[in-house]
Amino acid sequence: MKEKWATIIGIVGNVRHRGLDYDPLPEYYMPITQTPNSQAVLVVRSAQDAGSLSSAIRSALREVDPAQPIAHVRTP
Repeated sequence: MKEKWATIIGIVGNVRHRGLDYDPLPEYYMPITQTPNSQAVLVVRSAQDAGSLSSAIRSALREVDPAQPIAHVRTP
């Protein structure tokens, strides 16, 4: 089997990627251009109240790409 190389741009711990009811696991991030996908996940950690950040994050994402759909927003 031929090895496949990739660039890893970040390694993090304690991400509840599969859902808030699952134990957190270490996670890694790669440039989306190396693994094109129809989905992307944005994880935000903050000392602020999670509910109050939702609208600010949506606004920031719309500034980057107004046509980008935003779905499945979850807070702990």
